[in-house]
Amino acid sequence: MFDAIYGIVDMLWVSQIGIEAFYAIGVSIPISSLIFSFGDSIGQGTNSMMSRFIGSGDYESAYNTLIHGIIITNIIWLIFVLCLVFAQGILYNLKQADSYILTFEYLIPIIIFAYVFLQTNMLSETLQAEGNSRTPTILIISSNILNIILDPIFIFNFNFGIHGAAMATVLSSMVPFIVFMYLYLHGKTKIPLKKEYFKFKSYILVEIFKVSFPNFLDDGMWSFSISFINSILLMTMGSIGPILYSVALKLRALLIAPVRGYGRGLMSVTGHLFGAEKFDELEKMFKYVMKISIFTTLVVMIAFIFLREYAFSIFSITGMENEIFWIAIGGTVLMVLTPVSMISAKMLDGFGKSMYSLMFTIIRIIFEVALIVLLVNTISNGACVLIGICCGQLLSSIIYYLFLRHLFNNFGKEYKFKYTVKTFNIKRKEKIEKFREENQRRKDEFRENMKQSKQDRIERRDKMVEKLKRK
Repeated sequence: MFDAIYGIVDMLWVSQIGIEAFYAIGVSIPISSLIFSFGDSIGQGTNSMMSRFIGSGDYESAYNTLIHGIIITNIIWLIFVLCLVFAQGILYNLKQADSYILTFEYLIPIIIFAYVFLQTNMLSETLQAEGNSRTPTILIISSNILNIILDPIFIFNFNFGIHGAAMATVLSSMVPFIVFMYLYLHGKTKIPLKKEYFKFKSYILVEIFKVSFPNFLDDGMWSFSISFINSILLMTMGSIGPILYSVALKLRALLIAPVRGYGRGLMSVTGHLFGAEKFDELEKMFKYVMKISIFTTLVVMIAFIFLREYAFSIFSITGMENEIFWIAIGGTVLMVLTPVSMISAKMLDGFGKSMYSLMFTIIRIIFEVALIVLLVNTISNGACVLIGICCGQLLSSIIYYLFLRHLFNNFGKEYKFKYTVKTFNIKRKEKIEKFREENQRRKDEFRENMKQSKQDRIERRDKMVEKLKRK
């Protein structure tokens, strides 16, 4: 919730600079979100793998997974640095349009200090794998409060403008980054960060990427979708269209905060239960979290309908009562359906099956884009966008729900004679091998009994035939 509030307050301060700065922030959202999503995605992949190892009882592999995640984050940061070096010529040789200059003034500090954001987001996820969600929550709230305080100082007092907003974001993010590094390097966490636990395992690397890469591509697809929708709104409504959409996205982030919280906790617990092969508990938990998510969202959206005009007026958007009314109504439909896809996606992350989430996202975005393009010439004032988004969410929710039901019905059969996560713990490995040998022995014994039973039936039949012949 504080993360969402920070985003709203940040945009409020920027909106006071001017319409060009407000537009620049709206345009920058897909790019900056993509940068932050790298850290989140790698953290989620590492969290999922660590949770599954902990659930299976292989703690040393969980420690090793943490180091693999940090190494991947370092490599991603180096790629960012190289991209910035090669992009300098492009960044500084654009036409001197105010909105474009402001966009790059905001983005350059974010890109330069990408390492801080990557590691902070990654380590906040890995702490949750060991059951510690309190520490990252306190640190992120402190960081956001500091950002809210620094924003007006850098923007107005120091007269840095939109560049000051980016500097405030960087400085405030330094606080959780420094604390996270201190906790891990000084052994203040349950899962230690020590080089003696590191042993390169391609399996761990692949499993991290099986969650992180689809999640990152998923964010990338949404960035494309946001950019496409901005272009449609700009064409149908003028500059107010992207501004309305940017504000709606910020408000949505705040309203969906409870469900995001349920999902983040759910992913770690899902990984633990999946690693421990407690499939019945997984299904019960899915139904329970889905119920409270839908109920919470419904209550929040009913309150929002009554407060909609006040919420938009905070951003100095007035005189658009009709547009705001339909955004609130369409948003209610959208938000009540959102928990189904969001909670399901987090469960798939816990299973290590995030590729399915990416596939469903691609289907949804293609459907949305096609529907918006089909309706754009017949429905004006951006209503085509609202209809496309709501229909896309409905399709996505149905697909996710049916797929989760299919998984729950088949987990018992799929993992009857194999483990859910590959283990590198010798004792655990021996136990699993004995279990598999015992299962194989029982299968062979059953087949032998069936074969013997069939042979007995054949012999009895032959005796009966012989007896009849004699008669």
